[in-house]
Amino acid sequence: MIGNKFSEKIISKIEEKNLKPKPRWGFVFKNYFLWIIGVLSLFFGALSFSLVIYLFNSKGSIFSDKFGASSLEIFLVVIPIFWLAFLALFIFLFYLNLKKTKRAYKYSPFLILIIGLIFSIVLGISFYALGFSKKLDSVLGRNINPVVYGRFMNPQLAFWSEPEKGRLSGVVSELRDHESFYLVDKDSKEWLVVYKNIPPSNILRIEKGLTIRSFGEKIADEQFNAIRIMPMHSASDFFNRPGIRRKINDPMFRSIMESRNKMKNVYLSNNNCLLK
Repeated sequence: MIGNKFSEKIISKIEEKNLKPKPRWGFVFKNYFLWIIGVLSLFFGALSFSLVIYLFNSKGSIFSDKFGASSLEIFLVVIPIFWLAFLALFIFLFYLNLKKTKRAYKYSPFLILIIGLIFSIVLGISFYALGFSKKLDSVLGRNINPVVYGRFMNPQLAFWSEPEKGRLSGVVSELRDHESFYLVDKDSKEWLVVYKNIPPSNILRIEKGLTIRSFGEKIADEQFNAIRIMPMHSASDFFNRPGIRRKINDPMFRSIMESRNKMKNVYLSNNNCLLK
């Protein structure tokens, strides 16, 4: 009797609210959708980890030489916190989506997170080995907002763009002589870089269009005395942005710069103390 009344109440509620059973395909679609989002989260997590490896391996000799930087600055350059945070975010998204799937209740949250982390690391190493991380860094360097890219996505660019601290990077725009050249930095500013105090055995083959990083001293406005010149590995494609390359390849701009450089050369020849 009680059972019949309970059933009648349920039927009454169903009729009152016009409830209808959901079709099976809706549950199947939701399950597949959650899996797809989970797999995509792993994919992007793996890309993030591949960039962590790439940026760490592009650090050069910063640990041993330091280049005038504090321990905190070196840590923030060597450990790409931005991409580690993205890795953690995507693994968490993987967990959130996977735990809503049909059989996820059988597994502990910790196990799901560990599986996500392992897959992201293994896949990230594969992406790095295949060169995907380098290509991705190139795409980001050419297209993402300069401040966002240099400060967060690839802090090595910001690290090597502080001439006041003795670090300058950019692309060689013109050779002045066998001891100096002109360089366009990340802000499209042109510098005269002098390197006559570097031993010949430690000098790169300097040529127009080469992307370099240098360590030394800012000796005057737009003038830099380098005691070490190295190739720019990561972030080098940042200097392939149209605004920077135009300053190197545009004939009109080059004509203006050549006239300006001639005036600079006359000034420098009369003030050799600037080059010491």
